[in-house]
Amino acid sequence: FQVPESDHLTLLHVFQRWKAEHYRVDWCQKHFIHVKTLRKVREIRSQLLDIMKSQRMVVTSTGTDWDPIRKAICSAYFQNCGRLKGIGQY
Repeated sequence: FQVPESDHLTLLHVFQRWKAEHYRVDWCQKHFIHVKTLRKVREIRSQLLDIMKSQRMVVTSTGTDWDPIRKAICSAYFQNCGRLKGIGQY
């Protein structure tokens, strides 16, 4: 399942494989993955899809092109990349 560039993409890949296996519990057991965690991920994903639909956003898949996902992760981390040196100094 490993995606060398990112742990986030590795986790996404695990979810995609579980989805391809029709969310089977025995698949999780075979690969030593906690099914409760993946169920929570599926629930959160469903909530995000509902929010996107309520906001009339277009839901599209990137397929195997993970560059847009990398860009989204980087843009979210950008605001957290500063380091506080002292009072009011970064």
